[in-house]
Amino acid sequence: MERKRNITKLLARAGLLLVVAGALLLVASQAFGWTDTNGVQLSALSAIIVGIAMHVGALKAGSKY
Repeated sequence: MERKRNITKLLARAGLLLVVAGALLLVASQAFGWTDTNGVQLSALSAIIVGIAMHVGALKAGSKY
């Protein structure tokens, strides 16, 4: 039971880390002028979406309700 709780916390933190990394990638792409290709923006957007899904999933898995 304790191991499951630790994995849930790790997934929640990893989800938040992905959201922050995606946001920083979006800011960096605007700052450095990487706006002519969609690859950087799509990878940042996918990191944010996956991070949100991981964080919400971990929070729901750790909840009693």
